[in-house]
Amino acid sequence: MTQAEFNTASGGSHEKVVENEVVMKESAFSDSDYEQFAVTLTDYELPTEGRLTDEEAKEKLGIMYHPDFPVVAYGNGLVFDEDSHSLTGTYDYKDIKEIVPYGTQVLGLLRSEIDSSSQHKWTVEGYNTVFRMEPLEDLSKQNRESVATGEGWEHLQRGIETQLVILEPFEKQLSEEGYEDLAAWLDETIGYFEQADQFERENWEKAYQWYVQGSNNIDRMEFELGQVD
Repeated sequence: MTQAEFNTASGGSHEKVVENEVVMKESAFSDSDYEQFAVTLTDYELPTEGRLTDEEAKEKLGIMYHPDFPVVAYGNGLVFDEDSHSLTGTYDYKDIKEIVPYGTQVLGLLRSEIDSSSQHKWTVEGYNTVFRMEPLEDLSKQNRESVATGEGWEHLQRGIETQLVILEPFEKQLSEEGYEDLAAWLDETIGYFEQADQFERENWEKAYQWYVQGSNNIDRMEFELGQVD
């Protein structure tokens, strides 16, 4: 799927002018950029720093440890699949957002958050399992009224806040590990959510459009990740 095809499936081009005269920015990243991002996020070596020995991992993981499903566990609480290098979870009930990753762990963490953010979103109806956000012009009258006068605005605010809290720490971590291109994509995506966060309820349409823009970046990345699996 090209960027143009993704835009069409998502409800139109980023340049589309809607009723409130907000002109959305065109993403700085091309189809080939997303393809390379997906390779970076799936084809990497796990760090040796912080690795637990098999005995340590068995002790830490307890019933989660199974020799037929080899994993790599780390002292910071993260656990990765040994073959795919994908994040499988944490032990000791650690909150992922509070964990400082070792080296390339940041790639597995970011991919996990992209997967989660793409598949489960705060929409104006609440926290839902959706793949893409509805463009502004497709919102029902009921949903429009909910954002303008009801709890839909709180849902939208929750979505914006959630994305900022999740994504912001990764930008510095990616830069520190030398993944400047991914950091630039993240900076653009965060920027869309920051734009959305500037508006009050009376300008909810503008906030909504910027929120959709940021969500579309995440969904585009998730789609490309699925192509390389």
